Amino acid sequence: MHERGRHHRHAWLRAGLLVAAIAGAAWAGAGALAPAAAQEPDPALLDRVLASLTIEERVGQLVMVNFVGDDVSAESDIAGLVRDFKAGAVLVTASNGNVVNRGDTAGQLATLTNSLQQRAFESSRRTDPGGEYFLPLLIATDNEGDLFPFTNITNGYTSIPNNMTIGATWSKAHAQATGAIVGRELSAAGVNLLLGPVVDVLDNPRSGGAGDIGIRSFGGNAAWAGALGRAYVRGVHEGSGGRMLTVAKHFPGHGGSDRSTDGEVPTVTKSLAQLRALELAPFAEAARTDGADPLGVTDAMMVSHIRYRNFVPGSAEPFTRPISLDAPAFEALMALPEFSSWREDHLVMSDSLGVPAIKKWYAQQGEAQFPNRTVVREALLAGSDLLPVVEFYVDPAKPGWHDNQLPLIQDSILYMREQYLADAAFRRRVDEAVRHVIAAKMRLYPKLQLDEVTVDAAQASEAAGGGEEAMTQLAEDALTLIHPQSVGELRARLPRGPVTPDKVLIIECWEDCYPYRVMPKARLQDALLRLYGPQGSARLQAGDVSTISFGELDAWLAAPADPANATTDARLRDATWIIMALTEYSPVSRPASGAVKRLLDTSLIDVRNKNLVAISYNVPYHLDSTEISKLSAYFVVYSKTQASIDAGFRALFGDLTPGGHSPVDVQGIFYRVEDVVQPDPGQTIAVSLFGQDASAIPAGATVNIVAGPIADRNGNPVPDGTTVTFALTRAGGAAATSAGDTIDGIAGASIRSSGAGDYAATALVAGITSSPFAIVVEGAAPEPTPGATASEGDDGGSNVVLIVALAVGIPAGVALLGGAVAGAPALRRRSRRSVGERVLAADVSPAPLAEPAEASVPPKLRIDAETRRVYVNGSEARPPLSGEQFRLLLYLYERAGRVVGREELVQHVWPEAHAEGVSEEALDALVRRVRERIVQAGGERSYIVTLRGQGFRLEI
Repeated sequence: MHERGRHHRHAWLRAGLLVAAIAGAAWAGAGALAPAAAQEPDPALLDRVLASLTIEERVGQLVMVNFVGDDVSAESDIAGLVRDFKAGAVLVTASNGNVVNRGDTAGQLATLTNSLQQRAFESSRRTDPGGEYFLPLLIATDNEGDLFPFTNITNGYTSIPNNMTIGATWSKAHAQATGAIVGRELSAAGVNLLLGPVVDVLDNPRSGGAGDIGIRSFGGNAAWAGALGRAYVRGVHEGSGGRMLTVAKHFPGHGGSDRSTDGEVPTVTKSLAQLRALELAPFAEAARTDGADPLGVTDAMMVSHIRYRNFVPGSAEPFTRPISLDAPAFEALMALPEFSSWREDHLVMSDSLGVPAIKKWYAQQGEAQFPNRTVVREALLAGSDLLPVVEFYVDPAKPGWHDNQLPLIQDSILYMREQYLADAAFRRRVDEAVRHVIAAKMRLYPKLQLDEVTVDAAQASEAAGGGEEAMTQLAEDALTLIHPQSVGELRARLPRGPVTPDKVLIIECWEDCYPYRVMPKARLQDALLRLYGPQGSARLQAGDVSTISFGELDAWLAAPADPANATTDARLRDATWIIMALTEYSPVSRPASGAVKRLLDTSLIDVRNKNLVAISYNVPYHLDSTEISKLSAYFVVYSKTQASIDAGFRALFGDLTPGGHSPVDVQGIFYRVEDVVQPDPGQTIAVSLFGQDASAIPAGATVNIVAGPIADRNGNPVPDGTTVTFALTRAGGAAATSAGDTIDGIAGASIRSSGAGDYAATALVAGITSSPFAIVVEGAAPEPTPGATASEGDDGGSNVVLIVALAVGIPAGVALLGGAVAGAPALRRRSRRSVGERVLAADVSPAPLAEPAEASVPPKLRIDAETRRVYVNGSEARPPLSGEQFRLLLYLYERAGRVVGREELVQHVWPEAHAEGVSEEALDALVRRVRERIVQAGGERSYIVTLRGQGFRLEI
């Protein structure tokens, strides 16, 4: 798995160019006037809407309901929930028959969503002096890829693979392109809430059905899971033209759980520090504010039904309750600096509140039957704004929609209305939650007008299914060779694929490895003959290929001489090629799923003259070392989409070279992700300058040093955040050092020179030192600018190749290297910082050389109103302050030393809101958050002083 880096680096470029094509198609599909990002809600309209809401609407807006069938007429059950119970969100699924996956599915879905929004318009339309508006629905669905069951809308739509397929490419460009396709196709049909992406980290894969989230995860490295998740979110926002919200799940992390939430609430025994280092890290990345990447921020998070080792101060309990139901634990997580700012103006929803795990949890607490009222109350008070009242039935034997689920949903909503009137704490939480929900809807539809919401069915049909070529490329780049270790050894073992009269037997597990129908039998056989049969390359004849199921193999293993198994026996003995199609492995619930393992352990047939090939259409870690050693070849394609199926067969026949790498540990070959993401010790690290001429650096100037691309042991960029130490050494003098973290494999730092002479710049990472890069400093040192930081000396120039590459999504490492070779001229661009600028803007002060010029002491606090940057003791506050935070701090800064009253401050922070419309709690919370940001940047909370009864004063 180590000699395919060159092929994979070429895939970076292919995937980067792909994003440009997908983004263009997405923009065209969304309409030329569609925004690229959701709009910030108009505060005045938001306040008007909130003030107009009835109790029934306040409660109903917090509820997500499901329904059965595709009848959304005025007399339907779902119309009644929207009209009479004011439900604000609807879940659309294929299993409930809402989506008809045949014929014109896109047109049918568009008609369905338009009708649902019409029901909402009829029930919530209102007019005030400012005009007419209504409360549109959030219409949600799952679209995780890999067909059923985690993708609801398939017929006529692009077949999206799962997250692990994306993870195997280690490509942000592929993640972004996939998100763009999903956003374009679904938003065109009126779906506006995507329940994804999954950003759980699978750091401990567990074979055998032990609660493993499997192919739904991007992989086992937290930095990469976060980077790919953020790129996917960015793609959804771009593809939908700002008309789709994303829900990162399953907060605070499902990857470490030991069982599925379908059956029981899992428990994770990690400390809060361990969670922050791993499980929480991708969610923090998805929540990170970045002015250069606003589209990468997720709109919402889904809270899981998982317990954790208790991290709430003062709690005597060893474990939390399920996080979705535990207010102190959830508040402690949201108070962490990586989430507190995001939480102020974003949405949180719980996972489905009627799943078996929740019912079992309450049964263990002594509840005789499913306590629907308690569930919605505790989930809301725990912190969820949106409550999916899905699978709401008491008796698992009686899950009928109309007679069992609908009455329980109605009862839950009526109870919430009662609690709003009777319980002040409940009322406050409802009012807080409904603000988040309405604000989220206004980001999609700024004016809350019906014509913003409805879609064109013909355009929805036209938008569907346009991304197959891109997904074929993704499948090819994900293709992974597990065994043997190199492509050269593979070709030595299997110089060719099967050729007539070879007999090929496919053993597949669609029916015996899943609790639901996945694929029709012989799907793989049909694909193989399409590619290599008489209608394809004609290497095989139709009679050369046959198929048996895992169940048939299992029966033969138990009784090989039984006449009932004669056909299976004959096919096994005649076959010169046995292709084992690996999928799910759950030996307890699906015993036949272990049949191939038993075949590899048997001596019932002579395999010396047979080629045993395994192709996994799922995870890569079900086989152990001994089983793998008996195979001629072992490929992983991760997904069961047609493109992935074709990629596996093309690799077997030598028409496609595997270039992907497993994003999770594979114990059977001693492959650990933690090891392979380390910098490759055999590489040569390139060092150059960013935006400067190395032969003519002015004395005393800041030298902007860049290193990379730095590759890991699989040939991919090292994870973002990998620390690189830079040194600037003058001939015969001392060295000055600084550090920078990688972004897309590139790292940079700024170090100030002093005095004329010859210098050498080097970079060090993980014990690997670059060759010295020669620099000439000439002339006398200029006087330093008081209060200026090194990064401000450069005006943001960036390489043309780099800027263009970033515009289409080519990884920065490739772009920067190409730019250095081409020697292209620089562009000045202030609207978006390039990666080169970002890596040079690290939170470290440039280290001076020996005998430096006397430096001025930076002020405690400095604010640049034009660039919206805040500097504390010379260091920039990163990430940048939010709009509200910056307006508050700037207003106090401009009036430093004087008392600013609360009403005056509110008027300038929220200029379009009346003072009485902003609570004291809201202002205090904002001040508290600004203080926290100052402390994070190296300052003191005491800069902002609260004067009771008067207001606030900034003291610096």
